[in-house]
Amino acid sequence: MKKIAKVLAALGCILTLSVPGVLHAREIQSLNDFSIPAYQGIAYTSQLTKAITNAPWVMNLNPNSNCKEVDTGLINSNGELRSNYARIQKGLRYEIPSSGTAGYWYRAFVMNSKSSCLKSSINGSWSPDNR
Repeated sequence: MKKIAKVLAALGCILTLSVPGVLHAREIQSLNDFSIPAYQGIAYTSQLTKAITNAPWVMNLNPNSNCKEVDTGLINSNGELRSNYARIQKGLRYEIPSSGTAGYWYRAFVMNSKSSCLKSSINGSWSPDNR
């Protein structure tokens, strides 16, 4: 009986380790004084690994700079857009649809789309997954 229990426990461990995504948790990056260039300048975040295929990605910006809204999107490591292009307001949390694949690296771009906004820094967080 003990031998069967040990075999079943070992088999359970092997199956748990072989199921993709089971051990990979959602990654979140803080944006502390993240600098955005002046009008139509683009800044890129660091790369994070996506945990869930086609899950929306999240951008959360604190309302503490001179620009009230920015444009953003999710790109893969080849620079290809993998989400809807979105204009987001600071102070709100946005979930943006994505066509990204789990296990791959992605980064967000943030663009100052208002000519009246000078170089700005933002605070908040982002994640390639919403859960």
